[in-house]
Amino acid sequence: MAVLLLAPAQAFAADKPSQEERKKEDRDRLRVGPVVSLGFPRPFALEGLLEIEKVVGLGVEYSFMPKTTVADVTTRFDAFALDANWYPFKGGFFIGMRAGRQWLSGSATLRVQNVGAFTESAQAATWFVNPRIGYLYTFSSGITLGVDAGVQLPIGATYERSGPATSAGLAQGTAVDNTLRQVANTLGNEVTPTVDLFRIGFLF
Repeated sequence: MAVLLLAPAQAFAADKPSQEERKKEDRDRLRVGPVVSLGFPRPFALEGLLEIEKVVGLGVEYSFMPKTTVADVTTRFDAFALDANWYPFKGGFFIGMRAGRQWLSGSATLRVQNVGAFTESAQAATWFVNPRIGYLYTFSSGITLGVDAGVQLPIGATYERSGPATSAGLAQGTAVDNTLRQVANTLGNEVTPTVDLFRIGFLF
């Protein structure tokens, strides 16, 4: 009789999740931590990411490009964005959306014969939305790796020019203006492809 009672008890114990499995399930319900990214158009990004039930990811991101020279234009720009991901298969694949605002500043030197050199500058800014698809997987250890691609769509983009050549209406300023405008458009004032070539983080 004791044997008969023991067998169901053993079967019931085998069906119960172990303490380690319960800890893993609890941890997977809510994970949060930092993720850093390398990509385009803003090369560097730092995000605080919250994952819920391996289904939804919510984040706040700051991205930037340090002062650098592109096509003879010295440029720097920054952006803040909110980020939302949906993991339809509770794995790494996700469909995501960023939304935020970016600011870009650029300057170039215009040299006019027999007159001298002028520094011309531009300020560009835009709100944007950035639909994406990608893969971002969090291992049981918390290490998170990913990659994604999408397109940035500007909303209400602005572009302002200033400088001596602009104020004086010099014809030579046209070439500089075209360069500044092209840099601003390439980096997000127009529809721009986006890619995160490498994302790494740790979610607790």
